[in-house]
Amino acid sequence: MRVEEYLQIITAQIRCKQAHSAVREELIAHVEDQKAAFIRAGMDCDEAELAAVKEMGDPVETGIALDAVHRPRMAWRLIALVIGLSFVGFVVQLSLQTNLPNAVLIPRVTSYLFYLFLGFVLMLGICYFDYTRIARWARELTILLFFGLLFGLMFCAVSVNGANAWIYLFMGIALDIRKMAFLFIPLYGAILYHYRGEGKLAIGKGILWMCPALWVVWQCHSFVTGMILLLAFLAMLSAAISHDWFQVSKKLTLSVIGGFVLLLPILIYTVVMVVGADYQKMRLQLMLDPGSAANAGGYQMNIVRELLADSRMIGSSASVFLPDKVIPAGSDYVLTYIISYYGILAAILLIGAILYLFLRLLRVSWRQKNQLGMVMGTGCTSVFFIQMVFYILGNLGFLSAGVYCPFITYGGSGMVITYVLLGILLSIYRYQNVALKMIPIKKRKSLSRLE
Repeated sequence: MRVEEYLQIITAQIRCKQAHSAVREELIAHVEDQKAAFIRAGMDCDEAELAAVKEMGDPVETGIALDAVHRPRMAWRLIALVIGLSFVGFVVQLSLQTNLPNAVLIPRVTSYLFYLFLGFVLMLGICYFDYTRIARWARELTILLFFGLLFGLMFCAVSVNGANAWIYLFMGIALDIRKMAFLFIPLYGAILYHYRGEGKLAIGKGILWMCPALWVVWQCHSFVTGMILLLAFLAMLSAAISHDWFQVSKKLTLSVIGGFVLLLPILIYTVVMVVGADYQKMRLQLMLDPGSAANAGGYQMNIVRELLADSRMIGSSASVFLPDKVIPAGSDYVLTYIISYYGILAAILLIGAILYLFLRLLRVSWRQKNQLGMVMGTGCTSVFFIQMVFYILGNLGFLSAGVYCPFITYGGSGMVITYVLLGILLSIYRYQNVALKMIPIKKRKSLSRLE
C-alpha cells in the first residue's frame, strides 16, 4: 500500500477535519524516517516505502485510535456553570430591583435578556470555531479593530462627563469602547505567538503591539480600563517568557516586569498630575480617595461604606431600605446591594462560584500543550480576574472605579464581550487534544502542529 492511499484511509476514520492536516504531516514524518532506515538496510526506494507503510500497522485501526485522541471535547460542565451563573446573576439583579425600586440596577429587563441571549449565541458559536484561525490574521485584525474604534470615536462618539466612551449606532444600539477594547486581548496573545523564537527583539515588538489598545482607551480617558488591559498584556507576555518563547533570562525579565507592575500606580499618578487635564486629575484623586468629602464622589462611597457597616452575615440590613441610602450609579455596586440585602454569606458564595469558573478556565489554559491556546487563554482569564479585583475593591469602598463585573453587572457591551471571551476559552478547551494545523512563524519554515 502506497503512502497516499494509507493516509486517505486513516484520515477517513478521523471525524475532526481540523486535525487531518497535522495528522498527515506527522504520519508522513514517521513513514519517511522508517523508509530511510530501510533504504540504509539495502532496500530500494519503492520497496522501502511499502515496507515502511506496512510497519505503521492497519490503517483502519490506526485511524480509529487517532480519532479517539484527536476528538474535540465539549466543556459541558463549564457551559452549565456559565448558564447557571448567568441565570443567578439575572435573578439576583431583578430581585434587588424589585425589592429596592430606588436602586436602578436593571433599567430595562428586555434589553438585559436580549444581550444575554446574544452573548450565549456568540459564546456557543465561537466555542465551535477553531480559535487558531484567529491567530493567522491577528495583526491584521488588531489594526482593523484599532482603526474601527478610532473611526467610531472620531465620528460617532458621544461625550459623557468628559469621556468619549460610547459609540451610538442605529436603532439606539450603543457600543462601549472601554469594553470593546478587551477584544484586543486574544489578538495580542496570537501576535506574541507569531514572534516565538525571535529573541530579545520579540519582547520589544510585543510591547509595541500593546499600544493600539492602550491608545484607544486613553482617548476614552479610562484609567481603570487601561490598567486592566496593560496588566492582562503583561500577564500574557510573562506567560510567554516563562515558557522560553524568546530565549531570554526568565528570572531577570520577569523580575523587571514585576517591578514595573509595582511601580505602575506611581507612574500613572505622576504622568496624570504633570500632563493630564484638570478633570483627569480630579478623577484620579477620586479613585484614590473615594470617601473624601472634597470629592464629588465621596457621598457615593460613603453610602457604600455605611451599607457595608450595617450588613449582616445572613439577611437584610435595616439601612438598605432607607431612601437616603441609594447609591448613585447603582448598577456598578450590585455586590454592595447583595451584601446589604442578602447578607455577606450570599455575596461570598456568588463571588466564590464565579472565581471557581475562572480558575477552572485558567487551569485548562495553563495546562495546554498548544502554546497558542495557553497564551490566549491566560489573557482572557487575566481580564476576568483583574476586573473582579477592581470591582470587589470598589464595592467594598476602597476604590471608585465603576468597573464591569461578569455575571453581576448590567451592561450590554460588557455582557457581549464577556461571552465572546468565554467562547474563546471554551474553544481552547474543546480543541485541547486536537492536533491543529500550524500558523506560519517567522524564521521557521514549517511546524507539524501547534505545540
